[in-house]
Parts: sequence; C-alpha cells; structure tokens
Amino acid sequence: MNLHHLLLLLISGLWSPSSARLRYYYLVTEPKTWVQAQSYCRQKYTDLATVDNMAEMEELKGFIPPGFSDSIWIGLKRGPMRLWGWSSGEVLQYTNWNPGEPNGVVTDRCCLKAGGCLKCRHTQNLCLCLEPLGKFVLVKIASNWRDAETYCWQYYTNLATIHSDQEQQDVWDLLTDSDIVWIGLGFDNWLWSDGSKTTFRYWHPGQPYSATDDGNCAMVSTSWGGDWDDTACNGVMSFMCYKAPIKRGIIRLKVTSGGEMDPNDPVVMTNILTQIQQTLRKQGVGSDTTLTWQMRKGKVFSLEKTKEEQQKCSSLNSAISQT
Repeated sequence: MNLHHLLLLLISGLWSPSSARLRYYYLVTEPKTWVQAQSYCRQKYTDLATVDNMAEMEELKGFIPPGFSDSIWIGLKRGPMRLWGWSSGEVLQYTNWNPGEPNGVVTDRCCLKAGGCLKCRHTQNLCLCLEPLGKFVLVKIASNWRDAETYCWQYYTNLATIHSDQEQQDVWDLLTDSDIVWIGLGFDNWLWSDGSKTTFRYWHPGQPYSATDDGNCAMVSTSWGGDWDDTACNGVMSFMCYKAPIKRGIIRLKVTSGGEMDPNDPVVMTNILTQIQQTLRKQGVGSDTTLTWQMRKGKVFSLEKTKEEQQKCSSLNSAISQT
C-alpha cells in the first residue's frame, strides 16, 4: 500500500464532515453592511451566524439583550439557484413527487395528499407534525404553511420530514382521499455564508418579500420577536457572528519507507502534512484546520520492526542463549 492510500484510509476512518457541530454566538453592535459584517466575523470568529434548527434559533435569540431594537445580520444571502430542502434543516435525500412535479412553476412550499407530493403556495391546508420519537401526527387545523410550522414547533418537533417509502406509507395511512397536508419541504435560493447545507428558515409571515427586489440578505428583526426579514445588503446594522469550538485530535500514521527515505526528514514530513491537508479538504474540512507534528524524544516517527524482523531477532537471541 503506498503512502497516499495509507493516509486516505486513516483519515477517512477518523474524520466525519457530517458530525454534529456546535456554535457559540456573539452579538456585535458596531453597524456594518452585510459584506463588512461577514469580513469582520471571519477575521474575529468563524463566520456570520448560521442557524441549523429551532433549538439554535432559540439560543441565538438568547444573546439579544432585552430592549435591544436594532436589526441583526445573519449569514443568509440569496444565491443563484433555488433548491428544495426540509424546514428541519436536514438535507433532502428522499422525494415522492406526483407525476409531472415539480413542474418548474415557482412555488415555495410542498403539501402532500394520497399518491404523492404537490406544490402549493399561500393555501390553507391541514398540517402533518413529527413527534420526538418519529411518529407522524395529523393536525386537523387549516392553516398556511408558516402557521403550520409554528404549531408543530410549539407542540411537537417540526413539520413532517419523510426519509423513505415506508415513512411515506405511514403518512398515507393517516390521510383520507380528500386530505391535503403541509409537510416540511420548502424551495428557496438562500445560502449560508459558511457553506452550510442546512435549509432551516425562520421567516416572518409574508417574508421574504422586497417591493424593490433588492432584499438579498437576511436579518433578525427584533421588532418581530426574532423572526427573519430580507433587506438590501448595503444597509448598516448590528450583526451576529459565531465561533466553532476548537477540536483537537491525534492521528497516528504508520509509514513504510522501504529504506528509501527517512520519515523524520523535514522535507518528507512537510510532504506528508501536505497530503493529509489535501485529503481533508476533499472531505469538506475547512481551511481553518491546522495540523502539527507531535514530537517524542526529538523525533516524530520511531522505527517499528516488522513481524518478520521480530521473529529473526527472537531466533537470534535464542541461538545466542543456547551457545
């Protein structure tokens, strides 16, 4: 096995880009535009605030002092493409559209009826919530999508997220032929500054909307109790940064040189670090990850005898003791 394959195997087993992430939020009250705020957060912290789910949104609101009246930038900005995603923040991996859907008509939210998923906008439907243990609950209260989402947040966990044909069947078993229910599937073109794939949104009812069509950046509106609004990115206001906790770990490497190189040669060690960093980048690890060698007795690598060499030494010692 060559060096490159050995490194790739070890790192794949030790690092998972999809592992849970924690964030510490920091409110900065120095007014800046969205781009200026983004630059400041990246220099001082990690980035403008990303929010993965309702629990993080409640945590973020907890950092806003009582009586604070300024709006607050977060790291959400319009992108070039519209994508479907779950309101829980999960990445979309399963769909079951009606024939011909989605048909390209611009709609924001998805509703479900027996037979598949329809697209709806600003209509009154029943809502399908998800309990903490994953059980679907049909709530027979007609509402718009945002009110349905709020109801599910308040009394359950979220609007329904469907991951498989079996879960889809479980939902259909709850519905009559005439029932149409909201689920947590939405469609938008908003992207997070740090590249996060979460599709969680917390818009105020009727938002995002801009009469001048320049509302390309998202903010937390304190006048709306923390709901999100869209506005022009060149406005100035306070902003929320986040900092990811520093994670430290030790990766142990076994390098076979065949006697052709010294692993403790500084040039060789630099090349090994470069290969590790390139592999980490391919797996989605950010550029703020740093790698350093851990030295023992002045060296990074220590010689480890192969099993064959150990057997030879054992045989030699045995022969010496017999003489």
